Amino acid sequence: MLGNAVVEEFHGALCRRGAVVDIAFETRRLYVAPRKSVLFFANVGGRRLRCYIKQDALVEPARGFREESDLYQRCVLAFDQHREAIHAAATRLIEANVIEPDGAVVVSKTALTLEAEPPLAALNSDR
Repeated sequence: MLGNAVVEEFHGALCRRGAVVDIAFETRRLYVAPRKSVLFFANVGGRRLRCYIKQDALVEPARGFREESDLYQRCVLAFDQHREAIHAAATRLIEANVIEPDGAVVVSKTALTLEAEPPLAALNSDR
């Protein structure tokens, strides 16, 4: 039940008087080993939302890493190099209300590779 309340809360924060509010991302990010993800934060309508991008979306399988710290550093560096695309994917998930039961947004490899929706004009151009 907590998950539904969180989703509804953020949906309410996204839509104010029929208009979508801005989504701003903080620059801070860190690797979270138990989740095998990089954590970053979005501010949505005055609320702070936890966002994660999975390790497998950032780096190839961890075969050649000498230590766990090498993997952590590679993930954070990959995040920094692709920050704009990661934020764009997280924005699409937030706007679509794709929020996990624990109240976080999780960007997967699939979500990262998907493009934003094509403009309606492009869809109607063949008619």
